[in-house]
Amino acid sequence: ESRAAIDDLRSAASDAAASVRERVERFTQATGIPCQMEILVSENPLSPETTNHALNILSESLENIARHAQASQVWVVFAVRGQGLDLEVRDNGRGFDVDQNADGHYGLIGMRERARLTGGTLTIESGADGTCVRFVIGRPQ
Repeated sequence: ESRAAIDDLRSAASDAAASVRERVERFTQATGIPCQMEILVSENPLSPETTNHALNILSESLENIARHAQASQVWVVFAVRGQGLDLEVRDNGRGFDVDQNADGHYGLIGMRERARLTGGTLTIESGADGTCVRFVIGRPQ
């Protein structure tokens, strides 16, 4: 796992778009759930650390979908413009109560902490028609 994390840091610094594509394709292969991607990276001025946090939020979101959502479709938007980042992961699954405290489950807590460390915001909306996780840093232009 440590080697994979280091490799992810290297790839994130060199090509965030390829890293996003790889994670989404790996998710689709593992789950069979189709995923539409919109990747817009005009340049990648984000630090490797920030990019790594965004990629980890993406991975955790996809893992939660695979484990809990019972979704049949996923949509991912990853947009970097100027100093801004907009990551959105949406599914059409069964949703969950975002206010419920799930003892022993640290995925959402970790995602919130990653957003805090970058100075970004993380919003999670969920209901009967699915869940949307959105991570924003700055304001993409």
